[in-house]
Amino acid sequence: IEEETDYPFRNSVKFTVTPQKQVDFTLKGRIPRWARGYQLTLNGKKINAAEENGFYIIDRKFKAGDVIQVQFEDEIQFVSNAGGISVKKGALLYALPIRERVVTGQKGRGLGDPRFAHYGLYPDSAWNYGIIADCAAQYIENEMDATPWKSTSSKSIIRIQGMELPDWKLEEVDSFRQKKHPRKHGKMVEKHCVFTPELPDMKCCATGKNVTLELVPYCTTRLRVAIFPQI
Repeated sequence: IEEETDYPFRNSVKFTVTPQKQVDFTLKGRIPRWARGYQLTLNGKKINAAEENGFYIIDRKFKAGDVIQVQFEDEIQFVSNAGGISVKKGALLYALPIRERVVTGQKGRGLGDPRFAHYGLYPDSAWNYGIIADCAAQYIENEMDATPWKSTSSKSIIRIQGMELPDWKLEEVDSFRQKKHPRKHGKMVEKHCVFTPELPDMKCCATGKNVTLELVPYCTTRLRVAIFPQI
């Protein structure tokens, strides 16, 4: 059985069966919990299948060249998450990608190999937005490239309505105490640190302009926001 799919970026899966001779067997495929429905075809013709414990079941005599295709239906969902909301579609969580400012330390980790430098990522574009409740969301499907998990330049996106939250800022601490070597016994040192802020109180914070946000699959980003205040 050969499987061809762009899952989880696409919701279709194609199976080509090539036994040496005709054979009876049962093919079971999982129905994702997020699926709002699905369609099965056998050699281009729509078929119905039995279902059991979250699986569709095809029980028949298969011959070489049989092609089974399944297409799952989904929808954009706004889900509660850690005091805010997140955006999902199909198997994927979506996030707002943030342009990166890379700060590299003078020495690397461990033995100080400069090829494996210890670096930090800081936002170099706006990130502090909330999502407007019950807003319309638009899904735009773009072509995939050869490295779908790496780049955000050719991915499908979800456009939603948001609002700037200028009072929601990163938290900077000038005298944060930390072990010099986290995995070892040793003295504490003070250092300047930047922390991700907690979700704000929307009653006092929703004062910015309305904006259109473009979200991409979470798995294709490195610096991102995936949990938003709900306005």
